[in-house]
Amino acid sequence: PYNGAQVLIITPSSFNEREACSAGKYSDEGTGQSSDTVCKACGTGTYSDAGAGQGSASVCQSCESGKYSDAGAGQTSASVCKACEAGKYQQATGQASCLVCEAGTYSNETGQSSCAACEGGTAQPFNSSTSCDDCEAGRYQGATGQTSCESCEGGKISASGESSCESCAAGTYSSPNATSCLECEAGKYSGPGAVFFFFFNDLENTEIYSSLFVGSVRCV
Repeated sequence: PYNGAQVLIITPSSFNEREACSAGKYSDEGTGQSSDTVCKACGTGTYSDAGAGQGSASVCQSCESGKYSDAGAGQTSASVCKACEAGKYQQATGQASCLVCEAGTYSNETGQSSCAACEGGTAQPFNSSTSCDDCEAGRYQGATGQTSCESCEGGKISASGESSCESCAAGTYSSPNATSCLECEAGKYSGPGAVFFFFFNDLENTEIYSSLFVGSVRCV
């Protein structure tokens, strides 16, 4: 009793021990915190293998490029980072998903950070591809990263997977998209690689031909 009054001193039967933020989390709020709400989970696409009681976001490690993690926040092991499957890629770090290789590109291995462009003589019209298709015979593609092949014009031919077309030799001819040149019939001829055009002379109503030696579509 003090001055005739009683003071009640409450003594807890036990004291709570300090609790550390669990593994996969950290707190950068400083000392003297009284709630676990200050503990922040490492974000999706990251992990922390530094154990419990961490005080900085720097403990959160990002999944490398070419990998991703869709396991959610608060992960504690690098094993949550998975390689992007073939046909996909991820160039950034700390990501939750991979991106598809767009048409005209491909990825034939897992864990890639970029997609490769289709080479000349090939094309790919679809996304998420693991390879490019050879141009069919009679078609070609001279550029890289393309979604389709071009037709060989008349007087030219190509085998499959070619980046250009070859002119038919003198004495032969071909139509567009051809895979081989045909020999001129007996009594007819074609110049070396000649394309023949025709027009009508209205006065005489006769067909007149002129030839330009750039590829042969017919014999005369």
